[in-house]
Amino acid sequence: MNFFKKLRSENLIPFILFLIILINYIPLFKGNFVSDISNSYAVTTKEMTICFAIELVLLATFLLGRIKVFKTNTIINFIFLLITTIILAIIQRQNYLSQNYEQLDVINIVCIFLNILMLFIAFTNLKIEEKYMTYFFAGMVFAGLVASAVNIYLYKEEILTMITTAKQISVKSFFAHRNQFAVFLYVSIISNIMLILRANKKRVKALLFIPLIIFGASIITTSSRTGIAATALFIVLFFITTSSIKFTHKFFIVYLLTFFAISGFVITGNKYPEKMLKVENFVNNVLIRENTISSFTGRDKFWKIAIDVLQKNKINMSFGIGRFLAVDLIEEYHVTQFHNFYIEALMTGGIMELVFFIYIHIFTLVKVFISKIDKKYKLFYLSMFISLAIYGMFESMSRFSIGCADTLCLIFFVTIPLLHSNTYQKSEEDKEQKLEESEIAISPRSRRGKHSNNIK
Repeated sequence: MNFFKKLRSENLIPFILFLIILINYIPLFKGNFVSDISNSYAVTTKEMTICFAIELVLLATFLLGRIKVFKTNTIINFIFLLITTIILAIIQRQNYLSQNYEQLDVINIVCIFLNILMLFIAFTNLKIEEKYMTYFFAGMVFAGLVASAVNIYLYKEEILTMITTAKQISVKSFFAHRNQFAVFLYVSIISNIMLILRANKKRVKALLFIPLIIFGASIITTSSRTGIAATALFIVLFFITTSSIKFTHKFFIVYLLTFFAISGFVITGNKYPEKMLKVENFVNNVLIRENTISSFTGRDKFWKIAIDVLQKNKINMSFGIGRFLAVDLIEEYHVTQFHNFYIEALMTGGIMELVFFIYIHIFTLVKVFISKIDKKYKLFYLSMFISLAIYGMFESMSRFSIGCADTLCLIFFVTIPLLHSNTYQKSEEDKEQKLEESEIAISPRSRRGKHSNNIK
């Protein structure tokens, strides 16, 4: 009996959240474990549904009896969700009557409802011990290392060719395409830095820089400009805002990096002009790719389609047309998303859905800042959310629906910060409990009890 009680402990929830992410990626791992880089395998609706069902069972098992239903913020958030869901359902009914609809959009509304209910609202007031948050971030770092190792194993020849010839070759490890791999590495790098923050021993901190270097090299091999830029932005913001590094140390680090960078370019340029030319070609052809920057790698074409559809009438702008109906409009470009979180939300549920999704992230960040967790974690999450907001301009992040990237972003950028904001230190909890016990011991009723015993 005690074994099952420990197995269902609320402190295991961070590990369960990591397990849910892993389960959602398993179908992709299986399909993309091939050496042919041109092959791209996407998860089918059937596989996503199975993963989603497993996710719900796991969450229900661990959350049952722990959700604080009658808290004010829980009730308000549920009302917002209910109103949004009802309006989306009404719009889909209108689409059905006009014979302009996609059946998957109805399913998508249900999935969004359940995801927000189970991974946002249910975690609004859930408490665990802070030290157990490490389970989740350690799991993400481990998964990132496995993905990076597989990437090198599968595409070592392509990576060497890319380095030596400065020719763009987009490697993807287990994932369907390079941008998806970049998102996973972006999350792995953020998790790695969180572990460095949480580490108490200098030796452990030093060892944790090894996977950070591996992730940095891996994300460059993806040649995903959005992933590289978002990761760099997070690191810069974290470096500027963190209170874990003294200002003088920050200045010294920046000075050294600038000095070695300039010196390296000058010396290499003078002594080895051919090598310097290769570096320039690699940066221009693989990382920057100037010829496609102006069109955002062709994204401007389907962004324009989306904007035109939204501007057709007020209904579209206010309540959207549905995610899958929207995807049908860009089918000719062989893409399944608009590569923009904000446009994706507008197309799915209009301004109403976009505002609701943004509200969820703002609510989460505010909850983090008013919590009792250490200041260094609050600044960490601030850097994370700013980089996510900019990353979302070029990729479909946090769609709150079923799917690998959707589940990853929802858990990582909503559920985990919420859970962390509600954590407590065991020692503090013990102090509070002892204080309550002492107050009971000296209460008037207890004193009266003692006197009555003496009289007897």
